[in-house]
Amino acid sequence: MLQRRAGYANQRTPLVGHQHQRVRDYLSTCTGSVSNFYSPMGSPQGSDDEDEEGAGPRSRLSEEDRALRQQAEENCRRALDLLNSSDWKQEEVFDDDDILFSRRVGSHTLFMFTCTVSCPTETFANELIHNCDHCPEWNGSLTSCRQLQRIDGQCEVRYQQTGPFLGGMVSPRDFINLRLAGRKGLMFFSSVVSIAHRDDPRPSDMVRAVNRPTIITIRPCVRRPRHCVVEWLMNFDCRVGMVPRRMTDRGTRQAARSLHSYLRQLGRRLAAAEV
Repeated sequence: MLQRRAGYANQRTPLVGHQHQRVRDYLSTCTGSVSNFYSPMGSPQGSDDEDEEGAGPRSRLSEEDRALRQQAEENCRRALDLLNSSDWKQEEVFDDDDILFSRRVGSHTLFMFTCTVSCPTETFANELIHNCDHCPEWNGSLTSCRQLQRIDGQCEVRYQQTGPFLGGMVSPRDFINLRLAGRKGLMFFSSVVSIAHRDDPRPSDMVRAVNRPTIITIRPCVRRPRHCVVEWLMNFDCRVGMVPRRMTDRGTRQAARSLHSYLRQLGRRLAAAEV
C-alpha cells in the first residue's frame, strides 16, 4: 500500500500519482460488504468463528453485542476511508524509506506512518494483532492492555493505559476501545474506536482519552521477501485541555517515531525466534 512515493518536491507535497492510485485501488477492495470478509486471527477461513450474515456465531449474539459488532464494522469502514484519502501530506522520512504523513480533519491533525518490518507477514500479524495482552512488552507507550468483553472471534472491547505524553508534561491516559480484527486477502488489520462501557475500570485519578476511527494494517512487502509493511493510522484525542495544538502534534510525531522503532525491534525479535 503506502510504500515509498517517488517524486516528492518537498515534505508538504500531497500524495498524488500512480503509487497513490494503487493504494486507493487496493483499499477499495476492503470497503464493500464489511461483515463478510473478516476472519479471526489464528482461525482458517470458514471455521466456526467465521461470522457471516445470518449464520454461525453471529446469529447467536445478543442484541447489545450485535449493535457493538455493527458499530465496529462501521468504524473499520470509516478508518479505511481515512487511510484511503488523497489528502495525506508527507511529514518526514524514517529509516528504510518509511514515511510519516499528516492531514487535517476539522480542528485536529491525523497522522499515519509506514513501517517496513523484517518479519514474515503472518508471524508479525499474529503477534501485533492477535496477542494484544502482551503489547506492553514491546510497545513502550503502553503500560496495560486487557480484554473487557469478547463479542465474537473478531470483535472485542479492550482497556488500555499509556505512559506520560509530551515528555512528561501530560499525565498517563486510558482508553476503552471497541476493536475489530481479521484479514482480507493478504492484508491483516485491527481497527479501534473509543466507546463507553458498563465495566469501566478507570482509576479515579486517570484522564480518559479518546480514539477516533483508527486502524493498523499489515501486508507483505512486494519488494522484499520475508518482510511486511505496517500502516498505522493515529487518530486520537488525549484531552490535554489548553496545551497548544502545535505541541500535541509535536508529541504525536515523536510517538510515531517511537512506535516505528518498537515495530522494527519486534519484527527482528520474532524473525530471530523463527530461525
